[in-house]
Amino acid sequence: MSVQRFVRFHTEDRPEARWGRREGSQIVGLTQAPWRAPQPTDERLQGSEAILLAPAEPTKILAFGYNYRDLFEDEGALTSDQEAHFTAEGFEPLVFLKGPNCLSHPGQPVHMPADVDEVWVEVEVAAVIGARCRNLPDGEAARAVVAGLTIGNDITALNVLGRDWHLARSKALDGFCPLGPELVTGLDDADLALSTTVDGTQTQSSSTRFRILDSHEAVALASRLMTLEPGDVVLTGTPAGARGSLVRPGSVAVLEVQGIGQLVTPIAEARVP
Repeated sequence: MSVQRFVRFHTEDRPEARWGRREGSQIVGLTQAPWRAPQPTDERLQGSEAILLAPAEPTKILAFGYNYRDLFEDEGALTSDQEAHFTAEGFEPLVFLKGPNCLSHPGQPVHMPADVDEVWVEVEVAAVIGARCRNLPDGEAARAVVAGLTIGNDITALNVLGRDWHLARSKALDGFCPLGPELVTGLDDADLALSTTVDGTQTQSSSTRFRILDSHEAVALASRLMTLEPGDVVLTGTPAGARGSLVRPGSVAVLEVQGIGQLVTPIAEARVP
């Protein structure tokens, strides 16, 4: 299967969101999202003319924590032995939700919450769902429902209250899930380099080969927890180094996954009410 690249975008003269397929330096417009069997339109534009949007349309974002083996070698990474563990049946990651309010676009500033002192970024491979599914038995079955892969930035605030067990205050704040820059299909993500750089300093460097559950296995597990809808997103976890990926207003985080591209996230001051 050949690799194809899709973008969700708008332009200065047409503010409505729409989808396109990259063909070299150009973007060919599409009638609808890639997972809905779109047809090409008459629109042709240079890639530089497109203002990129997050390449997903989620009703929810389901995320996994502690899905990289290097985290279990990082002393202090697990604050509780109940956060993620292995059973006779297999590995059980930490699972949490981020709402559609978390979605933000490539290059779009994310505003630091006014009442949070410590915020960091996390590079992740994100699987975008292309068909409604529930109770998929395994990763092989999940291949048919994954529309493609993109980069997710699971921005996280320090759990200052010590009682945010569901991670809503830590993980699900406005703008706390940048996605992009493209939705890539046909990419084998078994061994892709991924990294985070904050203000020019590399803070994460690893490979997807260190994941415990791969993208398709993660989607299958997610489908056994809840119904996944087209456009939903499954974040497959981040490697070690995230707690060192601290950002503050004025910081610029660059998240990179081999074969997908770079996702740039500027950090801005808190919004004025």
